[in-house]
This record gives sequence, C-alpha cells and structure tokens, in this order.
Amino acid sequence: MKLQQAFDERRRTFEGALLSTFVFNSDYFEGTLLPMLRRKSTKGDTVVFLDAGSYRETVSDEGLSPEQAGQVYYLAPVRVPQRRFHAKVFFFGGEERAIGFVGSANLTEAAFDHNQEIISKFDIANESDLRSTPEVQALNGIRRFYSDLIDHTTAEAIGKTAREQATRVLEATEWLTDTNTDIPDREQADEVVDVLHNLEQPLLDQVQRRIETRGERIQRVGIVAPFYGTGMAVPETVTEDNISTRVWLQHGSTQINSDTLQEWASQQEAAEIVVFDQDRYVHGKLIVLQSDTATYCLAGSAKASRSALLDSAGTATEGHGNVEVAVLRRTPKQDNYEYLFDNFTNHQLAGGLEEFTPQSTPDYQPPEPPEQETIGLQSIDFTRSEVFEGGRLHGHIQITDSVTNDDNLEIDVCPTTTTESFSFTFTGSELSPVTDSGTDLYTFSRRVSDSTRLAALSKPSQVVPKWNTEPGLERWLAIESRDVDRAAEAAAEGDGVDSVWRSVQDIFLGGDQQRTDQLEFLGTLATQLDQQTAQQGSHDQDKSTDSEADDENDGLSEGITLPSYAGSTNSRDPESQLSAYYEMWTDQLRQLNHELHSDDTATEHVIELAGQRLAAVNRTNAWLEITRNELQAQNKSLDSFPHELPRKYTKTLYSRTEPGFGDENGSLVAQFLRQATTLPNTEQVHAFLLENIAANVLFGALIADTLMTTEHNEFATYYGSDFENLIHKCLPNQQPLTNVSEQRINTLAESMWKQFGDLPETFQTASLTRRPPREFRKQRHARRYIMQFLHE
Repeated sequence: MKLQQAFDERRRTFEGALLSTFVFNSDYFEGTLLPMLRRKSTKGDTVVFLDAGSYRETVSDEGLSPEQAGQVYYLAPVRVPQRRFHAKVFFFGGEERAIGFVGSANLTEAAFDHNQEIISKFDIANESDLRSTPEVQALNGIRRFYSDLIDHTTAEAIGKTAREQATRVLEATEWLTDTNTDIPDREQADEVVDVLHNLEQPLLDQVQRRIETRGERIQRVGIVAPFYGTGMAVPETVTEDNISTRVWLQHGSTQINSDTLQEWASQQEAAEIVVFDQDRYVHGKLIVLQSDTATYCLAGSAKASRSALLDSAGTATEGHGNVEVAVLRRTPKQDNYEYLFDNFTNHQLAGGLEEFTPQSTPDYQPPEPPEQETIGLQSIDFTRSEVFEGGRLHGHIQITDSVTNDDNLEIDVCPTTTTESFSFTFTGSELSPVTDSGTDLYTFSRRVSDSTRLAALSKPSQVVPKWNTEPGLERWLAIESRDVDRAAEAAAEGDGVDSVWRSVQDIFLGGDQQRTDQLEFLGTLATQLDQQTAQQGSHDQDKSTDSEADDENDGLSEGITLPSYAGSTNSRDPESQLSAYYEMWTDQLRQLNHELHSDDTATEHVIELAGQRLAAVNRTNAWLEITRNELQAQNKSLDSFPHELPRKYTKTLYSRTEPGFGDENGSLVAQFLRQATTLPNTEQVHAFLLENIAANVLFGALIADTLMTTEHNEFATYYGSDFENLIHKCLPNQQPLTNVSEQRINTLAESMWKQFGDLPETFQTASLTRRPPREFRKQRHARRYIMQFLHE
C-alpha cells in the first residue's frame, strides 16, 4: 500500500495533526496532502515541524513558496545547533482516536508515491476498556516526543501560534496517558514497542541499555540505510564487540565513503556486505539486532551515521546530533523481521562489493540556514477577531545588541497575493524583555484596526524584520483567530443552547474585560451561526449530486432545518444580543412542532431537540434572575439590565395564550404537547416527553416560583395552573397529578437535574454574596420541589 492511501483512510475524527519532516515540498503538500488533513481534522490544527533550512527555503525561494502557510496550516522551524532536524513523525490526535506514523518518509511526493520507505503505523480508539497495548505504548511515545520537542531549546523559534496549536492536539490526547503503560515487569515483557527520540540521549545508547537490562547479548546485526555519513562509525561501533554485522547497500544509491567501506570490510572478520539492485530507491532506515533469545528492530528516521545514532541533539553547548525518532520493537521470534529483507535478497548482486558503486551525486538536501547575527525573528503572529476589535500583531525577536529607546524595529509585511507591502515601526521603548528566557529576547505588540491592513493580514504573508535598518531573516506570518472564535465555532454546532447562558454572569457581574469578552463571544457565535446556515444551504444544494456527502452533515439537525440566528452580529447591547438568541430558540421550537409528524424525521429526535431549546431558555432565565438579585444585593445599578426577558419568554413558552388558540393554553409547549400526544407509539413518546419536556416544564416552574416571583402565592396566581396543565399533558393516560408514582417522580427529578447542565457547579464557584435557592444546588432539594409541586 502506498503511504498516501494509509495517510488518507480515516476522516473527521481528530483535533489536528502534528507532522515532522526534513525535506518539505510545499506544492505536493498543499495540493495533495493538505486536503487529506483537512478531511481528517475537525478543528484544522495542522502544524508542520521542519528543519530550519527547509523553512528558510520556503521564504527565500519563490519557486517553492507555499500559498497557504500561516493560515490553513503552520510551519514551525526547528534549528538544531551544528546539525539538522531529521525526524519524520505524523500524529493525528483527538478525543476519540489517535493515529501515529513513525518512519523515514519526508513530506514529499517521492516519499509518498515512489520511494521504498519503512513506516510504523499505530491506531487506537479511546474506549473505556483501553489497556496498555503496544499501540498505546507507541502513541504515548509519539506524544512524548512532541511534548518534549516544543519545550526543547531546538524549538525555541517555532512560534507562539504553532506552539498553541500543537498544545491543543496534545491536550486532546491526554486520555492516552491514563492507560496503564507503566505496568509491572513491562521491561521484561516478550513483546515491547517503544518510540525513542534523541533530544537528550543517543538512540543507540538507549537501545543497548534496554538490551543489557534484560541480561541479553547481541549476536547478529543487520543494517539497511541510504546514508552512512563520512565514515563507518555505526558499523564500527557494532563490530568492536565482534558482533556479526551485515550491511545492505543499494547499488548506485547508497551514499557511503568507498575507501572507509573497503577498510572496514577488510579489517573486520565480523563484517559482511550484501549489495542489491532494484528500480525503486530504498530510503528506509532499518537496524535489526538478534540475541540468542529475542530480536530487536529499530526503524525510523535515523540513518546509519554518528550524528543520527551515536549523538544526541542536546543543547547549543552539548550534543552534536540530528534530531531523530525511531520505533524499537522486541519479539522472542528469531525470524520475525526477515520479511523486511526479502525484497533486497531477491535483487542481490552475486559480485557483492566488487559490483557496488556508491551514489555519486548526493540526494537533495535543504540548504543550511544562515547564521543569525544581530536579530532573529522568533515568532510573528496576527491574532484576528472578525467581529469587534480588529486584530493584534505580536511577536518575539532576539536582539544581540543592547536596546535603547532610540532604536527602531521595523516589521515589513509582504502578502503573497499582492505586490503591495506595508510596515509597522516599534521604538526600543516599545519592546518588552522576556525576563525568564535566558536570552536577549523581546516581545512587541501592536493593535490593528485599519481595514486595509486587516484584510492583508488575514492572508498568507512573509515578514521581514529590520533592526535600525539592518534586515533579518524572513518568516511566515502565523494567522490565528482569537480563542473566542474557536469557542464560538464549537458552540455553533448546538445553536448556542449550552453556551449562551454562561455569558450572563460575566456580562453583568464581571469587570470591563470580562464584559467585553463575553459580548464579543455572543457576537462571534452569531457570525458562526450565520456562516453555518449558509454552509448548510450550500450543502443541501450539492447533496443531490454528491453521492459521497453522506457523512458531511452528522450534526444535531439530521435533516431538520431549523430557523437560524436573526439578530445583529456586532451589537454591544446585551439585551439585544440575548433577545436574539431567545427568539432563535423559540422560532426553532415552532419549527420542531411542525416536524413532529414529518415522515423524514425521528419523533424522539425532534422531542430531544425541543428539550434542548427549552433548557437553553431556562438556564439563561435562571442566570438572569440570579444576577438581578445579586446586583440588588450589591446595590448596583439595574438600568441596563434586561428585566423583561425571563418573564416574556416564560409566558411565550409556558403560559401565554396566542391568537387562534381560544381559551385553552396556547403557549409553545402546549402546542407542542398537543401535537405529540396524537402520535403513535405513545409509551415511547411519553418516555421522551417526560425526560425532555416535562422536566423542562418543572425547571421553568422552579425558576418562576423561586426567582421571578417574591412569594409562592404570586407564582400560583400568575403561573401555577398553566404549569400544572402542561405537566398533566405530559403524563400517560392523563392521570391526576396527585397519583404520580414514586418511580416517575424519581425519573422526573433525574431528568430535571440533567436539564440544569452544570448550573449547580457554576453556582458553587460563582462569586455571589446572595446564594441561589437550595433547589438549584442539590438534587434532593429539586426532588422535594417536584413532590411538593405535584401533590400540593
């Protein structure tokens, strides 16, 4: 199977992707691999860690310049002192699943479509009975590599946004660490899989230590690699202990020093050379080590050179190795990995070393990154908000000179889609030193509100720093939405039913920044909902002609088209914003009423959606009333408080008689129940009505009784009979409220508590001087309220 097929076999299950490469082909990546990644990732967090020389090439060579870097995905340069970042690790992580690839393949067309590469793949789902398996061990090792990498000195210039994106993917896969990977005697288990890296310790040292821990001694070694460096350091290290060592060389393709090879072969009795010849270039790297009781296989990015296997990457002052990653497997089967050599054996040249010719022209390698002298732009990010404040340009820069107030830092921004560039200038006084960095590192930041610059900064751009007119190396601008955009995108999947109410406390009881943030969140959510509606319409149009679109719309609606948000997306007035969400949910309830008898929708699903909308209004009502009481307790102004929203929508949902419905209760819930009780399969329908509708009717009654009215008599006068009638309609056979069974009361109590969401926990942690009624804080008190309501 081609690597490209394995790379693309799963879709839409991941938070994002972390990829490592030495050589980077931007045309192939953006044209072929990136669409696959977009299909895999629900959030779109894709970070490509690459050698600083490869990164430099993308910003300096117009022929290799990517078109989507910094916007659709992020390039993160890794600068290894005196050496190269050579790891090839692909990690797809999410809450439900993790997949990892470790091997020899770069992000190039040659690697994915033509070369012979050696790749180890690991795939596991997050399930309740997840145990410590080789897949879990390996994926934890991949996760540790990326966690160690972003904290390592070699990755200090990967950039703020790329680091945050990578952290999100790692956080989404924390469930991997919950498995028992450190089981007793794991080091003595027969079958072991480890993912090793050399950020701090050489790879071959780690392999030897694991073998020695078991009391085993290696007897035979086989090596396949396209590169050996300038000498024979790795084979010589093995044969020093008189271990039989077989080296496989591809005729015309293996890069090795012929003189050193001849000398090693002639002086070492334990040395053996096998030459093979085949059409496909063998780029895979493999070492198989056999003892008298087991076989070990080390496969990954490490070539057979000192810098790959015998040195660590270390720090700027320690270690002189590349950054490498490999998978070490152990099995008691002596011939377990012989199949890896079968293809080479079939193409073996009988003449051996006499027929071998090394590769005369070395493989392409990215240029060495130039040494930075005075300034080094470590990160440059534009954080945008498409709703209110515009955006902010911010970055980190390393300056070896002393900084004075008269110095100037100029940041030239050059969008790739236009020849027009522009600049930002910072004086020395506007630079802030990073005190805990241990280097001459400074931060800079500038708010951007100009519409022309905002438009340009929202597109892929190169950035060139100049320190007192002296230019530094270019970087790609990293463009990232504010966290509020990401939160709003997630909330939009459920039309804000489980998120809008959370804004109420900060809007009315928080500080200025909290108020601004929450209003911005509501506005951004509105924008997301508008975009979602447009995308849904486009999808519905394409559905009839696209036979592969069956898994593209698995959200809550499942074919039910609900009314969308119809308010202002940029209002700073909380009442207008909240009112628009109330209107959206009530309009959706009206639509769901019509859907009950539709042949295209499941009745239970319609009832569930209706319950979610009722819960959204109830939760928002609860917080508004508790906030109003809190403002009164703190003697704060209530001038801008939306007093009427809870009362207005309580009447609309539960008690208002609408035109055309006569004297009978014509509220939205009454209309919904009237339709629902005429449906077939009444037993199952009633079960859903109790859990989703009756529980929310009781929830609404609790809010009206304990928060909206000053005493119980007032509640009974204005709302009581309406709520009783609604609950009565939810009960099978219209049984009297006084005859409701203990079992049904328990069911209602559990369902009602479920509708609270995490309101009780939020109340416990909120900074309130006046506590909410106890019915909102403990389930047993909510149950007592239900019993009192039904039996009084």
